[in-house]
Amino acid sequence: MTRTPLHIVMAYQYMGPEKYCPRSRPIYLAHEWVKQGHTVTIVVASYSHLFLSVPEMQGSHRVETENGIRYEILKTPRYAGNGIGRMINMAAFMVRLWQHGRRIAKELRPDIVISGSTHALDFLPVRRIARLSGGIAVREVRDLWPLTLTDLGGYGPRNPLVLLFKAVENIAYRTADRVVTTLPNSLEYMQERGLRPERWMCVPQGVDLEPQEHAELPEEVGNVLSRLRNEGRFLVGYAGSHGIANGLDVVVDAAQILRDTSAAFVLIGQGGEKERLKKRAADLGLTNMHFLPPIPKKCVQGFLAGVDVALIVWRKKPLYRYGVSPNKLMDYMLAAKPIIHAVEASNDMVAQADCGITVPPEDPPSLAHAVRQLMLVTPGALHAMGQRGAEFVRTHNDYRILAEQYLAFLKKS
Repeated sequence: MTRTPLHIVMAYQYMGPEKYCPRSRPIYLAHEWVKQGHTVTIVVASYSHLFLSVPEMQGSHRVETENGIRYEILKTPRYAGNGIGRMINMAAFMVRLWQHGRRIAKELRPDIVISGSTHALDFLPVRRIARLSGGIAVREVRDLWPLTLTDLGGYGPRNPLVLLFKAVENIAYRTADRVVTTLPNSLEYMQERGLRPERWMCVPQGVDLEPQEHAELPEEVGNVLSRLRNEGRFLVGYAGSHGIANGLDVVVDAAQILRDTSAAFVLIGQGGEKERLKKRAADLGLTNMHFLPPIPKKCVQGFLAGVDVALIVWRKKPLYRYGVSPNKLMDYMLAAKPIIHAVEASNDMVAQADCGITVPPEDPPSLAHAVRQLMLVTPGALHAMGQRGAEFVRTHNDYRILAEQYLAFLKKS
């Protein structure tokens, strides 16, 4: 059966060509759709905190093509941290997308237009592009804004930014033709804000099972892992952000409990809390905590191969009653590593796959006890535990399958 080629436009402010930032969910989906014969354009900002390098801009926009995906890069100002500069960057992206919306609709005639930025501000210009081109407007939700700002960011419910994001969020739920989310238990929340249930679908985070180019670990990281391994350490690895939302103080506390054991914690990544966490560990005299710089995406599997178990922790917040679907968990499971999962949420892939131990969040003794438990498990049993996780994501989270399901939902009448 022949397919009718579609033109899909995706607005993701913080993404970009892989020469500038690591590959992520929208790019994996776009690659699958391109392989199916569709045309995909991703509209991105010229500056993002996720960029490893920044494109040179001359004028308000430029076009690049990489691996079959067309990118429209819209000029936005640089920023640092999560203050006013980032808010100006968000506003600039929305304004630029609105300014270029009529041109995008006329030149590309998209059948599907997806608003996928973390915030929902880009939904308004996305809806306009869809209406101008006769396509459908889609809102993709991976984080519930402004709930994330109030639960994790410390913003008050009457903060003007919270009220703005709430108003735009409600417009998106009421008027989007489709809403796709990674949060499996979010339907009721969205229905309360105007979404019709037949327009909702959960498509979780996925894994790319295509053969990947793997790179050697940076020398600093490789040397630390080798030294700790030679010392007979039991290595607990974390790869991800070091921000307020990540709640890594519990890891410092657990390391203090385990300071007289062979357990060692190795944390890879960056974020606003990293320097404070490093200082706190140093002030406590912890020699079993090692903070290492971020590594390229293609090195992550090599890092995970060098640790005994992988760690993911969440804060204890009502927000997670709608579900969690983190990228790092996909990486951990695909690497076939046993996982310690500190979470209180309405879903738990680690428990579903029986590939590790789940403990309460913000509970250092429970986290330390989980490490002790796994230290007593034989290497063969640890290997089997990790393999169950790998088999789970290969079966349920293959991007080839998820991309098919995603597009079938968007195309249904």
